[in-house]
Amino acid sequence: MGIVRSSLKLLPALLLCSAITASVVHADAAADSKCRAAIGKNAAAFAQAKLKLLQKCNEALVKKGLPVGSCPDQKTSDKITSTQAKVDAAIVKSCAGKDKVCAAGGDDANPGFPATCPNFENGNCNGAIADCSGIGPCLNDCIGEAAVDQAVSLYYLGLIPQDPKAAKDANKCQLAISKSITGFFGAKSKALQKCWDTENKLGLKGSTTTACPPFGAGDGKAQAAIDKAKAKSDGAICKACGGADKLCDGNADIDPATLGFPSSCPPVTVPGTSTQACGGAITTMAQLRDCLDCVTEFKIDCISLAAAQGFPSAPAYPAECNVVLPATPTPTVTATVTGGGPTPTVTPTVTGGGPTATVTATVTGGGPTPTATSTPGGGGATCPTEITFTGTSTNGVLDTGWTGNGHDATVISNGTVSVSVSGCSGAAPNCNVCSYTGPIENTGTHQIHVRRCQNDSAIFCTSDGDCTGGTGPCKFFFGSNLPLAAGGVSTCVQNVFAAGITGTANVDTSGAGAGTSVGSASVTSIVFNGITLSNPCPQCNGDTTINDGVKGGTCSGGLHNGSSCDANGSSPNAAFGTTSLDCPPLAGAKIAALPINLDNTTGTKTRTLVSTSPTCRAPGWTALKCQCDTCGDNSGTVCATDSDCAAGIICGGKRCIGGANIGAACTVASQCPGSACSATGAQTAANQCDGGPGSGDCVADAGTPSPNDRICSSGPLESFCGPVETFRGCHADSECTRPGDTCSVSRFRDCFDNGTLGETVTSTGQADPPSGHQSDPTLAAMFCVGPTSSASVNSAAGLPGLGRLELQGHSVDNGTP
Repeated sequence: MGIVRSSLKLLPALLLCSAITASVVHADAAADSKCRAAIGKNAAAFAQAKLKLLQKCNEALVKKGLPVGSCPDQKTSDKITSTQAKVDAAIVKSCAGKDKVCAAGGDDANPGFPATCPNFENGNCNGAIADCSGIGPCLNDCIGEAAVDQAVSLYYLGLIPQDPKAAKDANKCQLAISKSITGFFGAKSKALQKCWDTENKLGLKGSTTTACPPFGAGDGKAQAAIDKAKAKSDGAICKACGGADKLCDGNADIDPATLGFPSSCPPVTVPGTSTQACGGAITTMAQLRDCLDCVTEFKIDCISLAAAQGFPSAPAYPAECNVVLPATPTPTVTATVTGGGPTPTVTPTVTGGGPTATVTATVTGGGPTPTATSTPGGGGATCPTEITFTGTSTNGVLDTGWTGNGHDATVISNGTVSVSVSGCSGAAPNCNVCSYTGPIENTGTHQIHVRRCQNDSAIFCTSDGDCTGGTGPCKFFFGSNLPLAAGGVSTCVQNVFAAGITGTANVDTSGAGAGTSVGSASVTSIVFNGITLSNPCPQCNGDTTINDGVKGGTCSGGLHNGSSCDANGSSPNAAFGTTSLDCPPLAGAKIAALPINLDNTTGTKTRTLVSTSPTCRAPGWTALKCQCDTCGDNSGTVCATDSDCAAGIICGGKRCIGGANIGAACTVASQCPGSACSATGAQTAANQCDGGPGSGDCVADAGTPSPNDRICSSGPLESFCGPVETFRGCHADSECTRPGDTCSVSRFRDCFDNGTLGETVTSTGQADPPSGHQSDPTLAAMFCVGPTSSASVNSAAGLPGLGRLELQGHSVDNGTP
């Protein structure tokens, strides 16, 4: 795309008054120019200020060797909100005429800003701008917020804590990276803002103007200033991270992986071109440096070009800035149950405006323990040979992680799984206990087609050979894509069966054990960064009939943006819309692939803290026990006791996180050259109640439909938007962006237990004897969830941690009476 110039945007500045005063600029043109200057200045100022505040907050954690992810804290969040209000007000003041009120008095400036917010990465920054009061919220509250949060997630959110004393080099490197790249962000932003301001003034005088970088040379100074700032940042990074020679040349450089940076860089297209940039593997410090530079430049270019709309010589807002890009290392985890099956999925969620992840667990798909049904009948009766199970999207329970942020997750509709049935112990119509195995392809009317290529779920398959070009393997999916959001961060989750489903079901209509079922399933929850908070997954828009095999909709975002799709399922939350496996997320947005081993039952599951349970690791909690941790080696295996680990390995034991001795047991960082002596995931605690360790504040919740729920009696008491975006944390109505929502939902933080021996967590199922070959059982499961690669997600959700599922569903068998 070349430079697009709009002569219409120059007219206000070129309307010179009468011939005898040709050198005098019309007053309206001067007001328009003043307004444009305020727009550019304040948009740049907000992005710079927010990034600097988040940098200081995260830097304080890095200096102490603490996990990042708790930023912004309340103090930082308040400063960001205050800055946002200040810059928005400054734009109104400069653009609203003498009365300083937009759309009043008829004297507002006409800066040429578009009537619709230009949007960013296909997010939700696309609202109408009726008057000058809408410009600040578009540029600052939405585009600036999104771009800075994404940049910060790359800079910080995957970082592994480094011991400030024992791992000095790694800690120093982390600090230098974040400080240097933040400085470059600010310097480039300032250079572009000054450039556009110069062009604005030239246009007011009737002089020739030129687009600023990346489309043109502008004032001739901007690019030189940008190059200088970039060289300074690169030099500082290599000086701190490049080994003894202080060069990023592979000679004893710090390994980016040991710091927690992602293994690949998010790809982008340079605004105004078809040139691909960024992308590629991150295995060396030089590659990490280049990735940070590239992604940072892209974010700033788009913020600058959005603010420059209406300036003399400004190009049209580039389409490349509004393409859905892979998100950087995860922001929040949420486990959610979808459809019918107990397949927990972890996804990131953050609160407030910044990268403060709030996590909720999510389980998807059909249901690994279908309950068979059969109805007594006369001659010719047969026992079932197949059962389908569809999870319902209401009244289920899905709780993940010890912080309580990931409890009470939502589900998605139309997740169906089918299994084969055989070996019934009785004869029809009293078939009694039957065995089932699966999954098999769904064949019923309006049921989701679940056998697809794992790396491109739009491709149907029957074997791995059908998945060419790296799109395989061929897997059974567990329902449609799951949109999840909480506390300012969103994720999109796909669930696939890692192995088979097995179990037994009593299909008798009456008598002892009728309607009971016991089974197991192994699933993998593949987690992707969400597109936006209100739109986590690519949507399938316009398809009127779900799962009819007709691709009547269009993918919005993701790998197949713009392609046709058959809608597969909808979230009960209206903000999330309808999703489809025909519309998978971008591969580069993947942040986790979590193995979940599910044993489920229509009876009761319990987990009790015993002496062999792992010791909690968070400061102040080390005298208490936690439900889950990871084995003290490099396997990443999640565990509840030492018996879940290899012989001699301690559940929750310290090990070298990276470096030459990765996976080796350790007690101090000096035993782990180039890395830290720690355990993966968040430093575990029993809960995040305000009362703290040993307070006993995690008590039964009398106000919930589930008898197993517990809440923090001492707080925290948290507020959320409602009635729709109940995943969005808030302090005031103004923070609820969906029309009709207010900051009206309050609830105490959830919890599992108090960390003391004998504490028991329960998940309760419900048998339902079949009638007419149909039943409505509830499946119960308890499981440990491992950590993701994102420190912010782990910290927000409390991972590694316990997961609980109570999933209602509907099963149908093909037996005959």
